[in-house]
Amino acid sequence: MYRGSKAKPSDRQQRVAILIFNLILISFLNLLSSHALNLTNFYIFSLHSWGITNRVRAIADTIASEGYNVLVVDCYYGDTLDKTPDLVEFLSKYSYDKISKEIGAAIDFLVSKSVDKESIAALGFCWGGWAVAKSASEGVSWKCAVSPHPSAKVESFIWKNDEAAMFEKCPMPFLLMPAGDDPDNIKPGSPVVDMLEEKGGKSVPFPRMVHGWTSRGDLSKDEVKEDAEKALQLATDFIKVN
Repeated sequence: MYRGSKAKPSDRQQRVAILIFNLILISFLNLLSSHALNLTNFYIFSLHSWGITNRVRAIADTIASEGYNVLVVDCYYGDTLDKTPDLVEFLSKYSYDKISKEIGAAIDFLVSKSVDKESIAALGFCWGGWAVAKSASEGVSWKCAVSPHPSAKVESFIWKNDEAAMFEKCPMPFLLMPAGDDPDNIKPGSPVVDMLEEKGGKSVPFPRMVHGWTSRGDLSKDEVKEDAEKALQLATDFIKVN
């Protein structure tokens, strides 16, 4: 836990909280106004390289500089791919029924800090994109949502459910930012994106990037750094206007 950016939040930022769902560790960062806690960042450090990495902390700091606070919560209770190397086996242990308890607890915590329950946005990287969409389809009321390189295919690949039907039940404005190698069904012109556009959402593809570039890409490469920064700016801009 430490004090970071001293940016002063706007009135709207004091009313809005953001949950950020991270990659494979299924951790999420809860952003709330510095008015609510009078702190800028909280961190619970992960032991796994795909968990709460320095990159994720940098992303949190960038959003915190807009005036929000960050709380990191580990939904896997310390489990990692190091302990369960098979990805399918690992993801299969964390059904929506299980993680919904953590989502509910996080929302309850925010509400206890005087955050309006209807003013919580969600940002999900990779697996987190599925977590955001699935939770919305199950009735969690997000103010809006953003997902860079979403792994929404978890719904069909792991849980054998209809991915399009899941997105159809998402009522909030939802911004997707697929990489070049992400599935076509989350790119502009697809039925899924057409549905999202009707609700104020959209898909902004990054064709020269590969899946995971914002949270795991090689920032020593100019194009990766440029597109990672662009994606984060698009995310914060989308959340501000929704």
